[in-house]
Amino acid sequence: DVLTHTVKKESLNITVTDVTLTGVNQIATVDEAALVTGSTPASTAETAVSRHRATLAQLETAVARTTDKARSARDRLTGARASLAAQRRAARSVARGGRPPALGPVGRCPGGPATAYPNGRIPLDSLCPLSFAPREHLRADAAHGFEQLARAYSRQFGPAPCITDSYRPLSVQVTLSMTKPRLAARPGTSNHGWGTALDLCGGIESFGTAEHTWMLVHAPLYGWFHPAWAQQGGSKPEAWHFEYGG
Repeated sequence: DVLTHTVKKESLNITVTDVTLTGVNQIATVDEAALVTGSTPASTAETAVSRHRATLAQLETAVARTTDKARSARDRLTGARASLAAQRRAARSVARGGRPPALGPVGRCPGGPATAYPNGRIPLDSLCPLSFAPREHLRADAAHGFEQLARAYSRQFGPAPCITDSYRPLSVQVTLSMTKPRLAARPGTSNHGWGTALDLCGGIESFGTAEHTWMLVHAPLYGWFHPAWAQQGGSKPEAWHFEYGG
């Protein structure tokens, strides 16, 4: 609902801008007509031309801004819809005990029977290492989606997304629950333990950065999303945490 409201608000701003531009354009047209008919004294013709040129420059700038706003609103709407779809798929996965029926390959890694193991006890040979971060492992379908997301991210920012944590074995979950009880999930319930969550860095770990904002819009297009509880104002804000919903 919040995302939908934001888009509607953006649309309102665009409409107001368009009305303003219409008025500016009319002023420019009046000046031009005056020059053509000769009703403007010769002594002020140069001033009128300068004013006309300035008006046109303002118009071009305003149109460019309006176009950018429309494009931004469209991108946010697309991302919001994809994020909602991914979160719904993730919710259905949780209802099944976090064990979705379908797995997809990534690169040369077909993945293994990850759904046959409990949370945090999946052997690494049943997961897939990421091509640009081979120490980081995810479930095959999650890895496949993130590989595609990483390529899009690199086209925008240069380097691949920075990763601090991916699959988290049960032993590590237990350790984190003792050392960081406020941040870590109860051992055996973490999405990291299913190989479907990532903690990111390189700018993504901070709210409001270009990297984080880009991820909010584009990650859902590849099945990844920023869960509501981790969002700014959520129950446990974690800008760096993204999950895979399929």
